[in-house]
Amino acid sequence: MRRWTPVAGCTLVVLFAALEAAVAVAPFAPGGAGAVPAVAPSLPAFDPIGSGSCAASACHGSARPIPGSRIFRTEHSVWIVLDKHARAYETLHAGPAAAIIRALGWDRPAYRETRCLACHSTPRGRLAGTDADAVRREGVGCEACHGPASRWVNEHASDAWLARAANEKEERGMRPIARLADRALTCAGCHVGAPPDPDQGFPDPRDVNHDMIAAGHPRLTFELADDQERMPRHWNKKAEAPDRVRAIGRIASAKAGVDLLRFRAETSEAPWPEFSGYDCASCHHALEGPSSRREALPRERAIGLPAWEPGSDPELFPLFPAFEQLRSAMEKAEPDRKLVISKALETARGLAERLAVPERETPVPEPTTTRE
Repeated sequence: MRRWTPVAGCTLVVLFAALEAAVAVAPFAPGGAGAVPAVAPSLPAFDPIGSGSCAASACHGSARPIPGSRIFRTEHSVWIVLDKHARAYETLHAGPAAAIIRALGWDRPAYRETRCLACHSTPRGRLAGTDADAVRREGVGCEACHGPASRWVNEHASDAWLARAANEKEERGMRPIARLADRALTCAGCHVGAPPDPDQGFPDPRDVNHDMIAAGHPRLTFELADDQERMPRHWNKKAEAPDRVRAIGRIASAKAGVDLLRFRAETSEAPWPEFSGYDCASCHHALEGPSSRREALPRERAIGLPAWEPGSDPELFPLFPAFEQLRSAMEKAEPDRKLVISKALETARGLAERLAVPERETPVPEPTTTRE
């Protein structure tokens, strides 16, 4: 894990100060002391229609970019051939998934277990039966990121749709992932975790907890800037400053981790504290003889108290007072649930305000006949 250093800290302070200076801090959202202002409202509970609806060659399924088009028109083709998201559901049929299920003692196979399907398939809304199965088999499809398309698929290529404001499109179910903060939060929902959201098709938490990791599931790591660059690109690239992408990605990851922590603290039947939020090496190191892991631990840390690292980004702590207080609460031998819930809400507000800073992005002209 990377730890706080003066150089890294100064870099983050400059980045976040620039974000803060760009706009006055927005007031808290109405709804009481616990209300957390959202970057964007939750999408209505519309139904998905499946990625196959995007596959026509005149839409997003062309074998090559179409000259003169404002989009590549190869988006579905690139996703289904090159993008690992398209095979997320298939992995639930593989041997490692079955081994994890056996180790956890769960009754259903991974490809039927809602806790697995939450991130390995497209949220299904109110679909049931064969329709839900068809959407599920597509893996993490178009609508997992862009939002359920039942209310906008027929008009989203029209001039009238292009002229609509972003909030109007959201009201019809399209997620505004062209906005960096919304994109980061959408990715973090699965790649960091999130509480249940039944209205959006998530009846269970998206939560790779310590039990799942011990059973064999990889620990989640997410870095928006790097992950975005590694993906097979099916979008027109924007002139997003790399430092800003990295900063926003880290804030979104931290907010997702804090929101998930609050849910864990509110769930009385869940193990507490949940160990997956802590630095693994704090416990997983040799107890006798030389240990590079043990030597890397901070000297001032008391033995038996692991380091808490939501989103694996401790460098954010000094920039948010409530975050530092939340860490202090979580690094007690027995963290107080009520205090953690309170500080998690306060921290989430601060992180959401940073994410709400308007963006200034300029599209980069792209050739219509080549791809990266």
